[in-house]
Amino acid sequence: MDHPNLVRVESNRGRSEALVILRGYLSEKGFVKNKQFWIDAIRQAGWKGSIYHLWWESPGNSAWNRICIHRRWKRVKKRAERVGKYHLSSMISTLPEKSISLIGYSLGARVIYDGLAHLSDCPKPVDDVILLGGAVRRNKEWGIRASGLRGHLINIYNSDDEILDLIFKVGELYLRSPCGLKPIEDRHPKIININATSLMGTSSHKERHYLSILPQTVGRRYW
Repeated sequence: MDHPNLVRVESNRGRSEALVILRGYLSEKGFVKNKQFWIDAIRQAGWKGSIYHLWWESPGNSAWNRICIHRRWKRVKKRAERVGKYHLSSMISTLPEKSISLIGYSLGARVIYDGLAHLSDCPKPVDDVILLGGAVRRNKEWGIRASGLRGHLINIYNSDDEILDLIFKVGELYLRSPCGLKPIEDRHPKIININATSLMGTSSHKERHYLSILPQTVGRRYW
């Protein structure tokens, strides 16, 4: 795996804060097509700081199917874990802004989970973390991860996300449930679970559907 890349998408609008987007599986592909959608949703939700995109190489883009899901899932999950464990903290430390927030879609939440374990290595404070359809077990040690944040860990989930349900459960051999389908189990004052099922209007796992409800779920309440 090549070293991950961190690029600025848009400059700040008066605030020395950085929001880093982590898109997860095949995160380096398709971002150009959806770039403006990300920017518009984030700005409409009230974000005034800079916007960055952190991406890494993923395995090839052959179609997912029940036969290969478990094997491919292990590969992409391992890469996401490595990015979080070995790169996230050091990369966001290089940003010029005074504070950092993270927004992770799908497997991007996996990067965040492993990266938050190394917050002590980052000299800058991490404010808020937002998870959109997170492909990480909901019974992991989220409370410990959230305790190092200056703000909140906001988990936006959709119980009707059939694609996440299929890929995650088959990939994990039906042993666990992801935080993108149900609330994070840890009860912690910094963890906020938001049920967006009724707002989504679809069972799709497409990032645009999650971004479309970002102003309603996060909005100026947290930004």
